[in-house]
Amino acid sequence: MSVKIEINNEGSHFVSNVHNGQVDMQLDLPMAAGAPYSGYSPVDLLLSSIAYCKLATVRFIAMKNQWKLEKITAQLEMKEDMTGELPETSVSMKMQIQGELKEEQKAQLLAAANHCHVHQLLEGNWKIEDIQLESEVLS
Repeated sequence: MSVKIEINNEGSHFVSNVHNGQVDMQLDLPMAAGAPYSGYSPVDLLLSSIAYCKLATVRFIAMKNQWKLEKITAQLEMKEDMTGELPETSVSMKMQIQGELKEEQKAQLLAAANHCHVHQLLEGNWKIEDIQLESEVLS
């Protein structure tokens, strides 16, 4: 699977526009970095991706099984530990599932959510290549 995005930053501020071929999104740095904070930060976007993938997985499994799922709410928290030889990051998530569901159905939904695609990607092996400078203006 190949995914492509384009990001554009102009002027002297940090606000950047991201386009995935269909939808635009605005990213920014938090106020702590001196920015007005008018969009998602890179970390906000990463955590949102994890949360959305898990919620969408829960919704998909419930729909597939024709279970009455009304509402899903989740909270994520990321903690970074920089004290060791290598930085360690942990993400915890709490989820509330509302609907006419038995406890075993909820357990099945959570088990599926813990194996969502983004979760698997992030726990896999990553190779992030060095940036290549493009001499021509991209359109």
